[in-house]
Amino acid sequence: MVENKDGLIAFQAIFGTATAPYTGVLLSDGTTQTLVARSGGPTPDGAGTFSTFAPLVLLNDKGQLAFSAKVSGPTGSFTGIYFRNGTTLTEVGRFRPLTMSLNNAGQLAFTSADTSTPGISKIDTTSKKQTLVVSVHQAAPDGNGLLALLVGSASSPLTINNVGQIAFSSLLAGGSPGFLNDNGVFLNDDAFGLIQIARTNDSFLGSAITDVAFQSGNPEHGSNGLNNSGQVAFGFRLQDGRTGVAVASGLTAGATPTPTFTPTSTLALTNTPGPPSSPTLTPSTPLCAGDCDGSGTVTVNGIITLVNIALGNAQAAACPHGVPSGGNVNVAVIIQAVNNALNGCPTN
Repeated sequence: MVENKDGLIAFQAIFGTATAPYTGVLLSDGTTQTLVARSGGPTPDGAGTFSTFAPLVLLNDKGQLAFSAKVSGPTGSFTGIYFRNGTTLTEVGRFRPLTMSLNNAGQLAFTSADTSTPGISKIDTTSKKQTLVVSVHQAAPDGNGLLALLVGSASSPLTINNVGQIAFSSLLAGGSPGFLNDNGVFLNDDAFGLIQIARTNDSFLGSAITDVAFQSGNPEHGSNGLNNSGQVAFGFRLQDGRTGVAVASGLTAGATPTPTFTPTSTLALTNTPGPPSSPTLTPSTPLCAGDCDGSGTVTVNGIITLVNIALGNAQAAACPHGVPSGGNVNVAVIIQAVNNALNGCPTN
């Protein structure tokens, strides 16, 4: 389920009876529900009938919706990506996306092994033009190893912002320190190509990065690590035991100079040597800062959501159970969330 800034909600649901159920993709404005597609129903071009739907449904702030589904046709089955604009549903391509993201310009970014050259592609939903952005086993920007994009969908989360930049993370193969023991966060820009943001063994804060994490999702909704200014937020772990969240800046869409794109600010850092200097959370802070879904645990995704709230790229509602009353998220809250992720939520 996903909600846009106007309160429109897109979701999947099971209907029918116990003996004849069907699955549907729906839109709701809080009053009226609209059925977009259902299992057993015809595809927009009449080429077959919808069979099953992938779990992910995307919705942007223009009310445009995208999803993928398996289709049964007279000549066999296939998986397609479908896009709804207004009241019109169209097929934009026949691919099986592993991960997918939709921006407010109606552009879709997705990772798939089914395209003519597997990798990350971008589709303009109006022209249906597909552009391969990054290919599987493409050389890393620094020449060390190859991008192993399709080693499980969770290995290559991606997101596309409203100016068409795509950020993603990937395992790497064939380089140092070893096969699939290396991972990184990258940004693709139409003007500058592929840019390396952060990677295992990169020098950072007087130590070396041992792990990085990037959160994908729909722009505007607080669930992603890329904003419309091209800033990339990511979680990291250092060789000396410190962990934190950093923001990399330095690239403006359409700019002409060669960008210098490195982490420029650290929003949260834990296990820093020396006496504690971080402010203490006030009693208005919730029981467990960063526990956005109220599950009793704090994940990297929750921490990055707090970073987006602190930067003004998401509303406090994106983390309903893990922000202080009043929705004020500052460095102290983020640091407490990182500590909660490492040590567990407080028990009292």
